[in-house]
Amino acid sequence: VLHIQKLLEWWPDAQVIHIVRDGRDVALSMFARRHDFGAYNIYIVAEQWEQYVETGRAQGEHLPASQYLELRYEDMIGDQKTALQTICAFLGETYSDDLLDYKKSSEAGKTPLLQKPIQKSNKDKWKHGMTGWQIRVFESVAGETLKKFGYTLTTTGKRLPLPLRALFRWHHALASRWYNVFGPKKKPWSPHLPS
Repeated sequence: VLHIQKLLEWWPDAQVIHIVRDGRDVALSMFARRHDFGAYNIYIVAEQWEQYVETGRAQGEHLPASQYLELRYEDMIGDQKTALQTICAFLGETYSDDLLDYKKSSEAGKTPLLQKPIQKSNKDKWKHGMTGWQIRVFESVAGETLKKFGYTLTTTGKRLPLPLRALFRWHHALASRWYNVFGPKKKPWSPHLPS
C-alpha cells in the first residue's frame, strides 16, 4: 500500500483494492507475530498502521474510481455477499453466489484462520485483548485516523507527552536491535533451482 504509485508505473491499468481494518485489532495481530513485523510496543504499531492506511488513501484519492476501491474489513466480514458484489462490480467481473463457497487452505502456516470459514466475530478483539493503557496509547497516536475511517474512540485521543513518546521510540529501537543480534539467525535466501 505504500507503493501504489510505483505499482501503477509498472502496471498502469492495475486496479487497487485497499482493505482497512481497525488498527487496534491490527495491533493485536502484529503482536502475535511481533518479530515478523518488528512490533515491540503499541506506540510504534499505531504509527505504522496510521502511515499505511493514510498513505493508501492519499494515493487512492488521485486515482479514478475505476482504479481504486477502499473497503473496511469489518464491513466485508459482516456482509460477505455485498462486499463480493462491490468487488466484482469494481473489477468488471460477473458476481456469482459460488464465490461465497471458496476452497479453504489446507496449510495453516502462520495464518491458521485460512483453514476456517470467514469469522464474522473477528473484530473488536481489542476491546478485551488490550489493556486500557494500550488503548489510550494507540488512540493518542492514531485517534484522528481511526475516526476518519469510521472507528469510534474510547478515550480522548490526547497526545502523550514528548518524553513518553521518546521512551516508546527508544524501547522499539532497543528491542529491534536486541532481536537482530540475539534472535534466531535467518538462513540466507537462495533460489531453488531445478536439478
